[in-house]
Amino acid sequence: MTRRENNKRRRRPKGRRLPLLPLLAKTSGEVEDVPGLLGLARSGQTFRPPEEEELMPLPEGADLQLLPHRGALAQDEHGNRVSLDGLAVAARIPVGCTRTLLPAFEKPTEDVGFLPFFGYTAVFARGDELLCAAVRTESHPNWAPQHYHGEELHGAIE
Repeated sequence: MTRRENNKRRRRPKGRRLPLLPLLAKTSGEVEDVPGLLGLARSGQTFRPPEEEELMPLPEGADLQLLPHRGALAQDEHGNRVSLDGLAVAARIPVGCTRTLLPAFEKPTEDVGFLPFFGYTAVFARGDELLCAAVRTESHPNWAPQHYHGEELHGAIE
């Protein structure tokens, strides 16, 4: 083996990404990532890890929310679905972003009812960044959340 070939073998492969970690919420509302497992999302009735092109950094104006009575799910290193000890977490995304995947969660018992608002998307942690299953579909400046989340709004709502 030549010296050049030997040096190539020692280098870290380019483009290697940190894994997408699942998030869960404790009953206190605290959100945590779960190292050692992979995040799962849902497309229809299929649970699967997201593709890179289905993700974007959590946009300004997005909010995290826990999904009551819905246990968080993840995937182990063998591709098996794993139930986590906590509630599923989702992101509500602002206008101008379109959801690509739903959050993965355990089917709740029938007596808990439906979620009140279904406009949320799957969310994951990668390193220090949060990523959501969405794509930017519009970037009109009048739709920017910072224009509409002012203090005057709180007093106007009765």
